[in-house]
Amino acid sequence: MFLRRFDFTLLGLVLALGAFGVIMVASALAGNKLYALWPYRQAGFLLLGLLLLFGAAALDYRLLESLAYPIYGFFLAFVAVIAVIGTVAGGAQRWLKLGEFLLQPSEFAKIALILALAHFLASREEKLGSFWTPIGALALILPAVVLIYLQPNLGTAVTVLAIGVIMLIVSGLR
Repeated sequence: MFLRRFDFTLLGLVLALGAFGVIMVASALAGNKLYALWPYRQAGFLLLGLLLLFGAAALDYRLLESLAYPIYGFFLAFVAVIAVIGTVAGGAQRWLKLGEFLLQPSEFAKIALILALAHFLASREEKLGSFWTPIGALALILPAVVLIYLQPNLGTAVTVLAIGVIMLIVSGLR
């Protein structure tokens, strides 16, 4: 069972930080009737995040390894679809509106890139010095960077590129 290897100290710190965030939102909006429900909304997101945390902890990571490329492809397609059906705000079309909730697929694309690039680099551990390894890694990184840049979202595009470059350096690629 996953609870035997679960880090309860880290869970306690996450709970404390989350509770602190909810208290700060409540404190900042105290007396403001227009935003009276925001602390409850923040607490709801904290609970949703905790459910996702427990779900991810119960998941066998080897399943993620076998699904790394399909997950990455799905979120690349999701980022591309936002160009057609996304919500425009501040001159950029990078959100998907789900009721009162805005979802930014490029945030999920970051995690998907980390999974796909980690799988790619781990499968080529012996060939890291090869000419084709960085070319293949760039073939994974650049589509996400370009699609996110075209939203336009330069900050996230640079972050995705930095994540890719840092992963290449940490993997031992020269």
